[in-house]
Amino acid sequence: PSPPVPSPPAPSASEGSGPWIWGSFERTTGTWTPYAENDEIEAAFVRDRQSITLPSCFNATIYFRKPYCFQRTPAVGNKPSGFRSVLRGQAGQKVKLHWWAEGRLYRLEDPHVTRAPTITVTLFSYQPPAQPQVVWQWCDLSGDTIAYALEGNWHDYAPADSITIETAWSNGGPEAYLAIGVTSYRVHDFRGEYATQHNERTNTNRLVRRIMTTSSTPRAQQPAYGNTDEVCGLCTDKFSDTPSWPVARTKCGHLFHDTCIQQIVHESASRRRCPICRQKLDRAGTELLQCT
Repeated sequence: PSPPVPSPPAPSASEGSGPWIWGSFERTTGTWTPYAENDEIEAAFVRDRQSITLPSCFNATIYFRKPYCFQRTPAVGNKPSGFRSVLRGQAGQKVKLHWWAEGRLYRLEDPHVTRAPTITVTLFSYQPPAQPQVVWQWCDLSGDTIAYALEGNWHDYAPADSITIETAWSNGGPEAYLAIGVTSYRVHDFRGEYATQHNERTNTNRLVRRIMTTSSTPRAQQPAYGNTDEVCGLCTDKFSDTPSWPVARTKCGHLFHDTCIQQIVHESASRRRCPICRQKLDRAGTELLQCT
């Protein structure tokens, strides 16, 4: 009988898995930079082409050579032609780079110099940037103070409300109506990336803006209230269920959605009382909780 076919050796700790990925190593740090044009590079390599030029990557040309590929970028003005080591590998693969003192760069090739520094780099595949999303925000300042607004003064609408405003804005509609807590709002006067929010009960206006954000964009953290089951004393919705709605604390220590308590603090002085303990309220004593 024929001898059994030996099994392939198990991958070592330095080997990765998955499809082939192409990338280069930054000269001075050795940082692995996967190519967005991975499929085009792999196709050229499989077809046994000598090189491929990437117009979208500073007109870099990748040369398929043995034992190691490399990248050249053209000279621009006083800047000389650039060089990088290029590798076809797999995600999770660990690669050793060698420091070449003569050129002051990291390369895959060993310079065969005693005590030359080395680093180990782990490969990973290219991840396309997150697609931007539209978010509508309202400002907690009013009147002339809007000129002093900081990022902390802007608050996201709930996703559903943001979609309602975006639909009106993108379709050229004159206004959008929102019901937030126990308050009704009209968003109107769309002008570029801004609009006006009108509180139909208190007859007050606030500025509204449209921004683009991604999952990687730092977002303001939501306030921490200790007890996630706490509810607004007016609309009775849990604060944990309405993370987009800022929360206000009255001077007597009770918590409400800011949009809900505003209808009370804008009443006449005789009717301006806490809905829970009936203590007198004043506008200055109602604190909008800041993110922690």
